[in-house]
Amino acid sequence: MGKPLSKRVIITWVILTAAMIVYIVYMPFLIKDGADKSEYYGWMKSEPEAFTGQITVWHIVSFKPYVGSAGNWLANCAAPIEKKHFGVYFKVEAMSTEDCEARMQNGERADIYSFPAGWCSGEKLRTMNLTQKPAMKSSFVSAGEYDGEQHAIPYLYSVYNLLISSAIASEKSVQLPSDGMSAEFVADTAEKLDFSRKSGRVYGMSGNAVLAALYGVHGDVTQINSFRDSDASMAFADIRFMGDLDRLNKLGKGIEHSSYTVTCYTDLVQYIGIDSETDDSKLSYCNEFISNVLSEKMQRTISELGVFYTVELPDELVFEQETVQKMYDAAKNVPFANTFALYDNRDEISRLTAEALKGSDEAKGKLISLFCELVTGFKIE
Repeated sequence: MGKPLSKRVIITWVILTAAMIVYIVYMPFLIKDGADKSEYYGWMKSEPEAFTGQITVWHIVSFKPYVGSAGNWLANCAAPIEKKHFGVYFKVEAMSTEDCEARMQNGERADIYSFPAGWCSGEKLRTMNLTQKPAMKSSFVSAGEYDGEQHAIPYLYSVYNLLISSAIASEKSVQLPSDGMSAEFVADTAEKLDFSRKSGRVYGMSGNAVLAALYGVHGDVTQINSFRDSDASMAFADIRFMGDLDRLNKLGKGIEHSSYTVTCYTDLVQYIGIDSETDDSKLSYCNEFISNVLSEKMQRTISELGVFYTVELPDELVFEQETVQKMYDAAKNVPFANTFALYDNRDEISRLTAEALKGSDEAKGKLISLFCELVTGFKIE
């Protein structure tokens, strides 16, 4: 007879047998779990995607956030959709409105557009059918509607600030208010601070010409960078310009200034919509992408760019940048127009702005009346 097995050998065999049983029972589940996460297994699924290939997103820029890139943020919104749907990819391209127009004239189109207020007509975009409809802030509910249907949705916004050079105001003995600005003050101060030096002209106003006309400014409105170069005394500035000034100030190269948040109106709104000719096979992925752009998770991260979110959140976000927080506190409920109404009235707005800046009180009155029609709650005081 053979020698009996030792207790140690018996225990070892029992452990190995138990391990083999566990391996045999559970390994198929582990393999499946890993395969589900594998790109290669995804292509082998029995239910193929309705579409595979590239979905193009044009991020059309007329203003930039306080810091960072909204285009990169959109690419981050696409990542989980790509992971979920094997073979579906989003290509986000940032471009100016001029570059976009040139490409369209060459026959190019995108599937999805991220665009500034007033960029296109309602016919250019198709009706949305979002996988999850977000709870929008009240002032944004109808901002992208066309003929009673949702053709676009705003996903970020910001406001303007009126800046006045402290040095030039002091040089011209202009007393600056500490508790806000009136239209009369803006118009009078722009006139007082428009003068000539030996080195050249100092313009009274720079930046957004439409706001200048609405506030009663007369004369030329020069480029915004003239304020930074001390060639303009005042500026209606957007959020990126504010960020650039803050960064220059930290380097000791900025312009000392007083700042007043504009609360009557803003067109610093970025919308998102689907091209009217986008193939039906892509629609579910486009709508899923847009739903993610408007999701609570992604809207919370948009504050990192120093711009404002458009959906209702259970709590107010705190912005890292002091300048942005002050602007948000002052104008988080700023009114603005329906994007397609702005497009339809763009030529009239441009004409009345030019005439008002030349000194026509009649044109200024018509411009204000037009904005009162387009913008619920619009008021110049």
